[in-house]
Amino acid sequence: MADLWEELDDLEYDRKIAERNWNKLQDTHSVVGFKEGVSEAKELSLQKGFNQGFNEGALVGIEIGRLIGIS
Repeated sequence: MADLWEELDDLEYDRKIAERNWNKLQDTHSVVGFKEGVSEAKELSLQKGFNQGFNEGALVGIEIGRLIGIS
């Protein structure tokens, strides 16, 4: 009977270790996924802002050039 209980204890220990490893893996991937999402959002926002500023700057530059040309 002692062998049966020892085997069950080993199985329970292995199950707990596997559960801890699984939880750690999930936590790690959640953090990595969150960081990648934030980084991607920053890039998209930065690019959108650059595009908008570039267009506005070009329009202002054209208008200034036109005004200087009229003077």
